[in-house]
Amino acid sequence: QPSAQKVPTSCLRSLPTMENNQSVPVQTELEEVKEIIIVGGGPVGLLGALASAKFVQVTVYERFSGHEPVEARSINLTLGRRGLKALETVVSPSCYRAIQELGQPVAGRQVHEAGKEPVFQRYGLDDTERLLSVPRAELHRLLMQEAQGHQKISIYWGHKLCPERSWRDAEGNTELVFMREGETDKVIRPSCPILACDGSRSGMRKMISKANLATVVEADEEHSYMELQVPSGADVPGKECLHVFPGGDHWVVLLPNKEGPPTGNLYMTHAAFEDFSKSREGYERCREFCETHYLQVSKWIGLDEMVRQIATKPKGKLSSVTMEQWAFGGEAPLLFLGDACHAMPPHLGQGVNCGFEDVLCIFTQMGAFPTVEALFEAVEKERKPCADALLRMTRTNQQVLSKDAKLLDFQAKKCIEKELERLFRRQYRSQYALIAFGWGPLTYSVAEQLGQEQQRVLDTLLKICGEHFTEKELKVAAEPLIRGLLPRQKELLGVGLHDIFENFEPQMGAAASKGGA
Repeated sequence: QPSAQKVPTSCLRSLPTMENNQSVPVQTELEEVKEIIIVGGGPVGLLGALASAKFVQVTVYERFSGHEPVEARSINLTLGRRGLKALETVVSPSCYRAIQELGQPVAGRQVHEAGKEPVFQRYGLDDTERLLSVPRAELHRLLMQEAQGHQKISIYWGHKLCPERSWRDAEGNTELVFMREGETDKVIRPSCPILACDGSRSGMRKMISKANLATVVEADEEHSYMELQVPSGADVPGKECLHVFPGGDHWVVLLPNKEGPPTGNLYMTHAAFEDFSKSREGYERCREFCETHYLQVSKWIGLDEMVRQIATKPKGKLSSVTMEQWAFGGEAPLLFLGDACHAMPPHLGQGVNCGFEDVLCIFTQMGAFPTVEALFEAVEKERKPCADALLRMTRTNQQVLSKDAKLLDFQAKKCIEKELERLFRRQYRSQYALIAFGWGPLTYSVAEQLGQEQQRVLDTLLKICGEHFTEKELKVAAEPLIRGLLPRQKELLGVGLHDIFENFEPQMGAAASKGGA
């Protein structure tokens, strides 16, 4: 196992001095840190533990027992370049290979509309750019095995944080109360850094909110979801496709598995689900709904079975979380990561990638700052705008999945966009490619800004070239517009767009560059 790495003294900057008789808050020098506590043992928490264990001892507290997956939901997670790069950087080569072998590559979305042939919309340039559809329980199991086998990581399963009895004050003094089934509560008073990775229902976030230390916005989305169970043996074509059935105020998404049938969700408003109650009339309305809007899905599942699932299976709420502040200093410096501070609906499939990238941000900057507080504040400064941008783009992509994907103008612009990527591959990439296959300086925030400018280019080209065009017509019309994008790309990225996709590697802090895998 990798040994702990101490931050070189040369990397430590001088601490702030007292000015105008004002006291300086206690700062924790990175060199003095011997332990990190992580609350939450899901995928982000375990990856954070594996990254931290390259330098210090790590203690993880997780509310689940360790015998079942942290996430009970069955729909797969999609890993893009950001999430895969974080995993490749932190976990062992054998664990990374196992994750890759576990997943099913996904090349694009297959859009289904009643009475029409499906339309395939590729995500990347070619088959070298594909997402990886991974069963969430299996991904968690592999990370759990990796963490449990690490000599510097201790995991306490079955420890559920009680936010009502836990507390933290403005000076960072903290008391955490963990409830344990059949045992007395465990109470700790940490004086070391804490990473809060306890997911969208974060108890740590509730504790901070209760103490009025940060503004937290938790919002329920208009739509709920219900997991669709496709029976094994169902003849679902397109193994490398995400199947999308846009229905306007409702839609279905199915993600492929490497083995077995796809997993998926039906998304509808709360009121619509209520209308398909367990009553006889509700069943009849649900049957008519399935036959009208999702005849193909009902053929794969079975009409009677699909009606039964919609009418009787539990529904899940979709919500979003934003926090005004992620990093807190004091006696026990605290940093929120992943869904604990930026939960969002799954409509762009980037939530876990964003959380993994949070972890990578800490790991690559370790040793570049003198204190834990400075490191945590730098991570917040870099990552919060990215998470905020991703939430906005996720809501935009909900519109794509539910309505836009089947519109002729949208499909025409996707055709133009694919041609632009082919003709100008070193200067132009679709916004989806910027999100899913970019990384490093091509952050979510930059992808949002570039995507907005590119949308104006697509709107202009659709007006000039229309739905039917020759390669020459498009190239002549597009060349000046593409040239107009280059200065903004250079300003935001510092390098050419092609550098991000072809050969960019992150610059790590002194300590991180010495960490073993």
